Amino acid sequence: MELFPQFYVYNKETGQVHATNDIQAAEKQFIDQESRQVGLDTVGDTVVSTVFIGIPYAEGMLFETVVYPYHANGEKYWEKFVSRYQTAGDAKRGHKKVVKMIKKEQERNKNDCVL
Repeated sequence: MELFPQFYVYNKETGQVHATNDIQAAEKQFIDQESRQVGLDTVGDTVVSTVFIGIPYAEGMLFETVVYPYHANGEKYWEKFVSRYQTAGDAKRGHKKVVKMIKKEQERNKNDCVL
């Protein structure tokens, strides 16, 4: 008998997370990227993706935002940005915050490049 579930599944419609030891349910969701997607935005040539990861990272972090870098003037921005969250609500708010930060940064860089 296990004390803690090994996996979690996410109901995208309700935003609820449920613990499970059913590896088949967890595997099915892991394969179905759409069912795990909390947010996906492209800002210029930067992609912001927030997903349910299914296995807690640290301290119950079940959601993760990753920023795939864009290039400007030969430099990489947001190269190693990752943020993790415990709840779907936190993940949605975090995703929106990151998108807003990137838009602001890209606008600043665009204005800096104007001669």
